[in-house]
Amino acid sequence: MKKKTIELISARHLCIGLSLCCLLIGTYTEATAGTTDKELETNARQQSTKRISGVVVDGTGEPVIGANVVVKGTPTGVITDFDGNFNLKVPENSIIVISYIGHQPQEVSVAGRTVFNITLAEDTQTLDEIVVTALGIKRQARSIGYSTANVGGDEFTESRDLNIGNALTGKVAGVTVSGNATGVGGSSRVTIRGNASLTGNNQPLYVIDGVPFDNTNIGSAGKWGGIDMGDGLNAINPDDIAEIQVLKGAAASALYGYRRGNGAILITTKTGTQKGVSIEFNNNLTFNPIYDYRDFQEVYGQGTRGSQPTSQGAAVDTYSSSWGARMGSGVRAINFLGEEYDYVKRNNWKEFYKVGVTDQASLSVSGKSDNITYRIGISNTYDRSILPNANLNQQGINLNTTYNITSKLSLAVNANYVFEKVKNRANLSDGNGNVNATLLYLANSFDVRWLEPRVDSNGNELLPGDNVYFNNPYYLQYEKSNETNRNRLTGGMTLRYDILDWLYAQGQVTRDGYTLEFRQVQPMGAAADPGGYLNEYSRNFSEINLNYLIGANKKFNDDWSLGATFGGG
Repeated sequence: MKKKTIELISARHLCIGLSLCCLLIGTYTEATAGTTDKELETNARQQSTKRISGVVVDGTGEPVIGANVVVKGTPTGVITDFDGNFNLKVPENSIIVISYIGHQPQEVSVAGRTVFNITLAEDTQTLDEIVVTALGIKRQARSIGYSTANVGGDEFTESRDLNIGNALTGKVAGVTVSGNATGVGGSSRVTIRGNASLTGNNQPLYVIDGVPFDNTNIGSAGKWGGIDMGDGLNAINPDDIAEIQVLKGAAASALYGYRRGNGAILITTKTGTQKGVSIEFNNNLTFNPIYDYRDFQEVYGQGTRGSQPTSQGAAVDTYSSSWGARMGSGVRAINFLGEEYDYVKRNNWKEFYKVGVTDQASLSVSGKSDNITYRIGISNTYDRSILPNANLNQQGINLNTTYNITSKLSLAVNANYVFEKVKNRANLSDGNGNVNATLLYLANSFDVRWLEPRVDSNGNELLPGDNVYFNNPYYLQYEKSNETNRNRLTGGMTLRYDILDWLYAQGQVTRDGYTLEFRQVQPMGAAADPGGYLNEYSRNFSEINLNYLIGANKKFNDDWSLGATFGGG
C-alpha cells in the first residue's frame, strides 16, 4: 500500500516538475535574449559550474520520489526519479535546497563535493496536527479515519457575510454552499460531499463550542410564494469565531448520534490568549449595490404591434408589453393614469432599488491569568436591504471563559445570546406580494415612480394594470408589512477533573434554544385580497444535552502511546 501511494504522488509531482522545467527554460531564454556573447563569456569565467549527483531517502531509508532539488536563490533545479536519484549542473560554492511535502527541507553546500546522500526528516509538526473531533476530544489528525479541514476565524472576518454559511464558499474542498438570494436575513444551504438523500435534510450538524446547534430554516418559499425566515447561522458573529473545523462523512459526526450522517461543522469561539486585559474594537461598513441589471431591449417601448398607447385604456392593457413604437425624444404616449409623457427608456431598477448598507460593529474584552481565561464580546449589526423600508437589526453577547478552581478541577462556561429584529422580509416565488416580479416585467417606458402614491383616490392599491396579482411595489413595501423578532441563547458548562496527569473525567450540560415571533399585515384595499388580514404566530425551540466522558492518554515512550475515551449522554 505504501509503495502504491508513493508512485501516485511521484507521478503527479513528475508532471508538475516537467511543466515547471519548461517554464523555467522559457524564462531563462527570455532573460538572456538581450545579453551579448561577450557578457556571457565574462559571466561564465566569473561563475564556473560543475555537475553533481546524489540520492534522497527518508528516515526509513526508502527513496523519496519527486523531491525538489533546487539551487538556492535561483530557479534552477530538478526532481528526484523513481529511485530517489538526482543529477544537476550547479555553480561552484553554491547551496542546494532539498524539499518534499511532509518532510523538513534541508540545505547543503556543494563546495568541494560532487556526490551527495541526503536523508529528509519527517515534519513532525505537520504529522502531529491536533484536531477536535467531538465533545471536546482532541486527537492527532493522522490517527482519525476520516477527512477534516480547518478554516481560521480571520477568513470569516474578511469575508463579512452576515450568514456564516455563505462565508464558507470556496474555503473547504468538498463543501458546497448555495447562497439564497432571498433578501435581508436570508438563509444559506451547505452540503458536504453532495447530497446523501433525495428527500431528507442533507445539511451537516453544526456544533458551537461543543453545543449542538439547530440550523433549521423556519420559513421558505413554495410554488405560490412564501418568505425565507433565515436560519441559525445568522446568529453567529464573525468576529467571535476563532476557527471552523469541517468533519467530512458520517464517521465524523458519529459521536453526535443519528441526527447527522452528513458530516459536522465545529465552530470554536475566541477566548483570552494573553495575560492582562486586551480590548478589541472592530467596525466594518459595506455597500451593496445591484451589479447585474439584466439585458433588456431598449429600442421599443410600451405597447403592442408597433404602436405606443394613446389612451388610458391602452396603457392599462399593455403595462407589461414592450412591443410598441420606437422610443425617442419628442415621441409622446399616454400612461395608465391618463397622463401624457415622454416615450423614452426608463431605468426602474435604479429608481426603485436602493444601495444596501451593512454596518457590523463589535467590542470585546479578553484576558488571562493563572486561574482564569476569559473573553466577553458584544456586537451590533444593521443591514439595510436594497428594497426600501426593509432592514435587519441584531445585537449579540458572547462569553467564553475557563476557571481553574483547583490545580486539577476546572470549569468552562460559554454562552451566546442574540436578539434579532427583521422588518419586511421579501416575498418570494410566484405569489402575491413579490416586489421583484413587478420590477422585472414592467414595460421599459413605464416609469415605476408613477406608482409612488401607493393608493388611488378610493384608498385601494394603485395598480399599474388590470392584473390583481401584478402588484404595486411601493404598496408592498410600505403598506403590506411583516416583522420577525427572534431571541436565541446557546451555551454550556463543562466541569473537568484531572484524576492523573494522563486520566481525566468531565461532565457537560448544554442548551440551545430560541423564540420566534412573526407578524404579517395585509391592509384593507389590497388588490388580491381587499378584505385584508392579520397573521401572527410564535415558535419556541429548546434542546438540552447532558453527557459525561472519561478520557485517557498515556504515553509509554517516544514510539508508543495509548488513547481511549468512554462516555455517554
